[in-house]
Amino acid sequence: MYAVFYFCYGLILEKKVGGVSTAGRTPAQRLYDGFDYVPTRKQVLFGHHFASIVGIAPIVGPALALCWGWIPALAWVWLGNACIGAVHDYLALMVSLRYDGKSIQYVASDILGKRTGRCAYAAAFCLVVILIGALSAFLGRTFHHNPAIASTFIWTTLSAVFLGVFLYRIKRMNLFLATLLGILMLLGSIWLGILFPVSASCHTWLVVFFFYLIVVSALPVHTILQPRDYLNSFLLCAGLLVGFLAAATSFTDMTIPAFTQFSPPLVHGKPTPLWPLLPVIITSGALSGFHSLVSAGISSKQLSKESEGLLVGYGGMLVEGFLATIVVVSIGGFGHHIIKNAGDIAGAALSLSSGEGGLSCAFTLEGMNSAGLGLFIESYTRMVASSLLGFIPSAFVKLIAGLWVASLAMTTMDTANRIGRYCIEEVTQARRKASSRTGHILSNRFTTSLIPATLGISFALWGRMEILWSAFGAASLCIAVFVLFTATRYFRQRSGSPAPPLVSIPAWLMWITATAALLWCSVLTVMEALARMTPGGWIAPGIFILLLIMNLVVLTDYVLAGKGETAVTEQ
Repeated sequence: MYAVFYFCYGLILEKKVGGVSTAGRTPAQRLYDGFDYVPTRKQVLFGHHFASIVGIAPIVGPALALCWGWIPALAWVWLGNACIGAVHDYLALMVSLRYDGKSIQYVASDILGKRTGRCAYAAAFCLVVILIGALSAFLGRTFHHNPAIASTFIWTTLSAVFLGVFLYRIKRMNLFLATLLGILMLLGSIWLGILFPVSASCHTWLVVFFFYLIVVSALPVHTILQPRDYLNSFLLCAGLLVGFLAAATSFTDMTIPAFTQFSPPLVHGKPTPLWPLLPVIITSGALSGFHSLVSAGISSKQLSKESEGLLVGYGGMLVEGFLATIVVVSIGGFGHHIIKNAGDIAGAALSLSSGEGGLSCAFTLEGMNSAGLGLFIESYTRMVASSLLGFIPSAFVKLIAGLWVASLAMTTMDTANRIGRYCIEEVTQARRKASSRTGHILSNRFTTSLIPATLGISFALWGRMEILWSAFGAASLCIAVFVLFTATRYFRQRSGSPAPPLVSIPAWLMWITATAALLWCSVLTVMEALARMTPGGWIAPGIFILLLIMNLVVLTDYVLAGKGETAVTEQ
């Protein structure tokens, strides 16, 4: 199915909207600086981009959405991914190419106005800070409970340094040989991680992450970040292949109901309507604004040819949708038995319980800290054991699954901090050009990397990420709306004709959905804050209300920009 969408819908998108040029040079070639702008082979960039956008969201989101049943979850993962999410990612990448690889926030400032641009920068920076805090807290607990995974991370990072040398320093070494050596080093890293586990407390790992993020975000992208993501993509692809073969040969029926009810208990334990909250719960895997920050802030600076944008932007999102499908199938087939037998699963990213109305769910970040890495890992392991691949030891399957989940969380955390650095550098561009002391400080990559790392790790140390994590999906959806409206207006400015329906219809549908979701979340969190009157209780409603205002601002500026174009055309 995903292949059909890529070669049919994707090629139509490339032809009618992408405006691919084979004559000009990409920003990576014209603005090469050896740090952020680095022309990259399409295979390496695909692995880097894919590993950066995934994280743990396409696992947690679909698992939570099963409270509505597996049909709503799977329908949104399939249709939302191919027709909206992948389109969104590709458009962000291609529009950024026309703006020298600048972020989508920068493009929105130019096309829709500075007011929308400021809102986009604020939403993007808040999103990456929340993401850094959530992922660092998850990884700190994971490394504390799984010393072998922590050790593997260290060895894999060292292997990535050598792979970067193979890819960029040894010019006579071709991609195949470098990749083969990289995979061998990855396998060696797993073996060494098992033999020599590294034990430390959660807080110790958070301190390590703090310094690690500053250094990795400031170093050239091809030193650690890009080759390490490329290596991790092989680990994930192996997991997807095993998952696909297991799902195809396990011959197990779905045990979770196809549809439970329209409003099962979910967000904050309250009845949560299927619409408009499903796109908020399932972001990565279907539609995620964070992907546009990666496409327009990271990948557009490394693309060697415009024609490779479809593989990286559209194709990368389709593969993430396949991951979300594996999550739905594995938990749908085996999760219900686990829930009945174990109740609240230690370490799951959610707490599910079986009741008369189907399934109820309480979403807590505190649950993402176990040796088993949650309900998905257990369901995935049982699915493999029940299939023709059952000869693989279950303990080994659990370890490998835990490794690639943790690896993807680490790559997304790295990328989020780098995006935070880009946000600061673009916003302070005028000051940096001035010959002032402030401009000199802001020109330092280590300084600008320090700010998002400090805020994100501080949230993780605070230990109340459940307050902010509920806003992650809403913020991501808002940024996606910014991107779709910006791309729609950009197409109108470039061609002089209205944007095709495959761009304009998703933009309006997601604006309506995002606005309705933000209204619902604002009312819910305000009522809870009034009832509890606890310190920090107004943070979540404040975030939702601000996002709602931003959503109204982008609509206003979109309409005003359209009137301005009409006036110019008439003159």
